[in-house]
Amino acid sequence: MKKRRLKIKKRWIFLLILGIAIGAFYAVKVKAPAQAAMAPQFTTISLEKQTVQEKVLISGLAVSEKEQMLQAGSNGEIQTIEVQAGDPVEKDQILMKMEDSKALALVKQAELNLQEANERLSNFDQDAGQTIRMNYEAAKLAFDRASQNYDQQKQLLALGSISEQEASQAKEALTQTKTAYLNAKIQYDSFDYDQERLKCVLAVEQAESELADAKEEWSNAEVKSPIDGVVTNIDVKEGDQVQIGLNLIEVKDVNSLKVLATINEFDAANLAEGDAVTIRRNADPSKDYHGSIVYLSPAGVRLNGKTVFEVEVQVNDEDEYFKINNSVQMEIIVNAKEAVLAVPFEAVGDQEGQKVLFVERDGVEVVIPVELGVRGDYNVEVIGQDLNEGDLVRVYVEDAGAFIERW
Repeated sequence: MKKRRLKIKKRWIFLLILGIAIGAFYAVKVKAPAQAAMAPQFTTISLEKQTVQEKVLISGLAVSEKEQMLQAGSNGEIQTIEVQAGDPVEKDQILMKMEDSKALALVKQAELNLQEANERLSNFDQDAGQTIRMNYEAAKLAFDRASQNYDQQKQLLALGSISEQEASQAKEALTQTKTAYLNAKIQYDSFDYDQERLKCVLAVEQAESELADAKEEWSNAEVKSPIDGVVTNIDVKEGDQVQIGLNLIEVKDVNSLKVLATINEFDAANLAEGDAVTIRRNADPSKDYHGSIVYLSPAGVRLNGKTVFEVEVQVNDEDEYFKINNSVQMEIIVNAKEAVLAVPFEAVGDQEGQKVLFVERDGVEVVIPVELGVRGDYNVEVIGQDLNEGDLVRVYVEDAGAFIERW
């Protein structure tokens, strides 16, 4: 019985020792990687001279440089629409017509008025006041004759050769001719050739102005395209009653495009009109288009709590794929240097506000203070007295963030 108990006790001791050994093995195995992970991890790169380009990136929208929203020039009814959205049109092509019977009647009446005014001026120039003079002379002659006749009739009446009625008729004729003579004399004495001709000229000019207004009103009945382009929108239909100023139809020049964008105040400070721009359509960013800034607003505006500036970019080499309302990305190089020492941004550390590089020399890490120059998309110019081309620079991985404070 004692032997059996001794065997069982030895077996438990063996199992206990085996468990401790296995636990110790796994503890060492897990602890070693954890300790290794705590050591800063890095790769090394060679410090080389590179080209560094500082760029401004802007999102924009392609629009037409020439676009016109045509509005109703008169009140009336849309009679016919000659085009559809998407149709190409030429300058002065008729796009739609309005009911024009009233306007046409006004034109015809104005033409008649002008014709009459011109005839009066022509007659005046041919007459040159002769009619007034002749009217005056004729009226004077008639008055003189009536006076003589009346004197004779009075004498005959005294002799009893004529009746009272005949004498009265002679007196009435004298009165009428005298009135006509006095009126003709006033007209003749007050006649001013230059003033009278001016009145005729002014009448012609007034008639011409009225005709021009009537024709303009009539022309509004025909809505014509002011540019070569494409119909992009029609806001009315045949039979609609419209009023002056109502939007009718929109035409855009699809062969002359520009890009509109807004930029923040920090990027705006680095841009100027004339700067070259590389443009890429979001639909196909593999193709580059080229242009330049043609307008940069002199004053910013507040938008969503930020100050932004408007930018217009002229596109120099658009093709059939570059279309109105294409969304684009634009790239503008605002500063560039060639053959300067540069590293990836990840290689730059920060120690108490001082930018530094971690350079490996003879297997030992040396911390070298640097100044940053031109900043590119992925690299940055570094300037330091102790830097040499070919230096091995340590680039620490993100897990070592406690070791390097990223800037």
